[in-house]
Amino acid sequence: MLRFAPDGPERYKRVMYLMLLRHTKSSWSEPGMGDHDRKLNDRGRRGAIAMAEHIANACPRPDAIICSSAVRTQETLERIAPPAIKVSIRSKVEVIIL
Repeated sequence: MLRFAPDGPERYKRVMYLMLLRHTKSSWSEPGMGDHDRKLNDRGRRGAIAMAEHIANACPRPDAIICSSAVRTQETLERIAPPAIKVSIRSKVEVIIL
């Protein structure tokens, strides 16, 4: 997210924020279910609502969200993302270690 913060009376500098979130508590109740398909459990749904309240009150509004396509991350996102934010879902993200 990009914000502008005062740096002297007439100058402004760009401030970028990066917020990393993990999905809330997921369920292991269905034997044989693939990891990608696991849903949130009741505790996870409550936790996502609490997380949404904290983010709304304490964090800058995001300009964009990138979210995994895993079911539990999508369920978490549905509970925390402001409705006007466009969401980019990427199921495969390449990681390069330098």
